[in-house]
Amino acid sequence: MATRLDLFEIDAYRSVSRIETITLIGERSEMWLYSKHGFFSAAQHIDKADVIHVRSQFKGDLERLCKAYGIEPKVTHTPDGDYSYRMNFPRDVWAEIVKSEAMAIDYPKVKPALHDGTKRDRAYLKVFFTMMDFRD
Repeated sequence: MATRLDLFEIDAYRSVSRIETITLIGERSEMWLYSKHGFFSAAQHIDKADVIHVRSQFKGDLERLCKAYGIEPKVTHTPDGDYSYRMNFPRDVWAEIVKSEAMAIDYPKVKPALHDGTKRDRAYLKVFFTMMDFRD
């Protein structure tokens, strides 16, 4: 019998109608991090090599992450940007957060662990199924 999440995944997959291509210019690289605290896109700050610029699409993700690590959130809201929320972290602090997030993994499957019944479920599953469509 299909679970609620299984049915949600099937519905989300069927709704994927377009794929956007992002071209990265220069040597800059990015990472995406999905965790129980939220979704984050991290890249080196454009002007400061010792700073990681972290972005999120969902209100509260950066604040939740900061709270988990005892960091004062200094989030900038950029509703017209490619990401709605942004914050800078010292590179060494971001590295420790990523390491801690990896060490805190306590679930056998990612999708059920991140499932929270909000619209973010749909977004996460669209990414998952889009990547599945392009796998080798």
